[in-house]
Amino acid sequence: MDGKPNDSWRYSPVQTSQDRMPVWQVAVLVVLSVAMLWAVLGYVHPRNRAAKSFSNHMPKCFPLDDRDAVKLLGSQNSLAHRAIATGSEYAQTLFDLGLLALAGFNQGEAASMFTACLRQDPSAAMCHWGLAYAQGPMPNKVPGKLGDPYPAFLPTHATDAHSHAQAALRHSHAALGVAHLNVGLVRREQALVEALAQRFAEGAAALKGGKWPTAEARYAQRMQQLAEEEQDADAFAWAAEAYMNLTPWDYYAEDGSLRPTAATAEALLLQALKLQPHHLHALHLHIHIAEAGQPAPQPGQEHTAAARALGSAETLAGLLPQNGHLLHMPSHIFVRTGRYAQAVAVNRAAYEHDLARGSQCITPYLPEHNVNLLVYAASMAGMLHTAESFATGMRNLRERLPSTWMAPGNEWAALPALHIRYGAWDKLLAMQPPPWDARGVTALGGPQYAAVLYHAGRSLALAARAAAASQQLLGLEDVTAFDLARKSLSLREKEVAQEHEQLQMAVRAVPTEPLTRPGAPPGMYASAYRSLAAVAGGLVSARLRLLHNNTAGALDALREAVGVEDGLGYMEPPRLHQPLRQCLGWLLLHAGQLEEAASVYSEDLAQHPNNGWSLLGLAQVARALGAGAAEAAARHKAAWADAEVQIDSSCPALAQPFTS
Repeated sequence: MDGKPNDSWRYSPVQTSQDRMPVWQVAVLVVLSVAMLWAVLGYVHPRNRAAKSFSNHMPKCFPLDDRDAVKLLGSQNSLAHRAIATGSEYAQTLFDLGLLALAGFNQGEAASMFTACLRQDPSAAMCHWGLAYAQGPMPNKVPGKLGDPYPAFLPTHATDAHSHAQAALRHSHAALGVAHLNVGLVRREQALVEALAQRFAEGAAALKGGKWPTAEARYAQRMQQLAEEEQDADAFAWAAEAYMNLTPWDYYAEDGSLRPTAATAEALLLQALKLQPHHLHALHLHIHIAEAGQPAPQPGQEHTAAARALGSAETLAGLLPQNGHLLHMPSHIFVRTGRYAQAVAVNRAAYEHDLARGSQCITPYLPEHNVNLLVYAASMAGMLHTAESFATGMRNLRERLPSTWMAPGNEWAALPALHIRYGAWDKLLAMQPPPWDARGVTALGGPQYAAVLYHAGRSLALAARAAAASQQLLGLEDVTAFDLARKSLSLREKEVAQEHEQLQMAVRAVPTEPLTRPGAPPGMYASAYRSLAAVAGGLVSARLRLLHNNTAGALDALREAVGVEDGLGYMEPPRLHQPLRQCLGWLLLHAGQLEEAASVYSEDLAQHPNNGWSLLGLAQVARALGAGAAEAAARHKAAWADAEVQIDSSCPALAQPFTS
């Protein structure tokens, strides 16, 4: 069904100039830029916020003082409350807000809250503990060295964490002599503080010597012991996170089974949720440990399927935690289980929350990631207008949100990828070349990959236009008209060849990205642009071979591209905007190879459950076979219930005709 474009972004185009400036003006701008950079670096520091705006890339915000933060944000803390030894209600609330931020992996904001907690009660040991914990590793931040192309846990972090842990030790020992504090509570805090202090005692040396996993394993075991002794849901979650840190984003062996440390972590998380079903940190971690499992349960393998965390995702979504990353997290499981519209909804909520908190100078964690997943899920669900609106808005996202957790440059690639998928030829031909700072998810290789998508989109659009000219030629009987149309077709085919040559040059220009950590190569902080460029090139190659009636060659090109796609590894959202089996299935259907088409569509549905694209393909196969057509059509209709447009094929990139 048709719908109106979503205008929730309210973006406006950025004005640029191509005028050449005198050298002296360039020099002045360089000096001013450096000065502004230092100002921005000071601005984004959690404790140096001010109501000011630097350029179009830093939105204006108005910071909250500690007590305003408690009044405005304090109601958020009920889901992350842990009683601490303090006589200050403000300190208690700020500590809880720090725990909420930790549960959402936002270590910078957590540190801000723990620092504010100490301003209210400098003797609160657990606020020092929080500062130490917020410096430590987590599944998205693993041990590394200065200069690594990803967020890393550095020796300096270990040193700072050790300093905070030592302060926590001193205050926890002193608290035993404070009459109004609960002795049992103080002793439980001492145990947590001592475990954390031991974790960081030789942290810097362990990192330099590559012995950190041994130290982290000891910490995990100690926290597990404390959790079991006290039946403490928080401690179970913290122990589980430490076990996850041993193989971050690599929780499954090649046979699909959980690695031993990951299995231990999941058992601890389930214990935490048994004690406290709404435990935000445990729900978050359970989603992460499950998401890379197979999307749909296989007989006898339900315990390793991504769907096993659907309950955790639904619970977390229902709690509406006031943290952008936690609002977003259920979508990792919703996408894996084919609940695309739900994934759109929670990511829209995360975006709106980040906007509101950004106006208070609260820096969101990975806000662009939330929008990327929204665009992917909306595209899968046929919510084209929603996907297009947010893909367009990502191009100037940093004008609305603090950009601390965004890669350099601006996300540009999502929009042409969307247009390619839906066969929006007029929009692809009208699109301007990418700017110098264009990228996909990550910066390195981003401009080159943006150029690949630009030329791939134009190549596909021009090929569709040439195909339309060829069809027009077939219907002409007048000799003069036929001759003119043939010359026009020749020009169209020449345009296609020239654009394809530009695409091939762009593909060759994409650099190899360095490996990142965590995760299996290339790691979660790499986009695998060279592989994505190869897939785009394969799709265009298939289209050009179809233009010349070479169906067998087109199938070869697509099968090769699918092989490249299979090597991309797990990422959420997937690195490739459209699963290419949806195009391979269409081409097999087009070629009359119905059984193989059905098999390919079924493979795609096993990886991307309940997607309307492959369900449409199966419905078309069933109709061609004359068996099960009604049931297949009903499945597609149900999957497409939230769609904003209708589609005629599973791969408009190859099938969509050109209309002028």
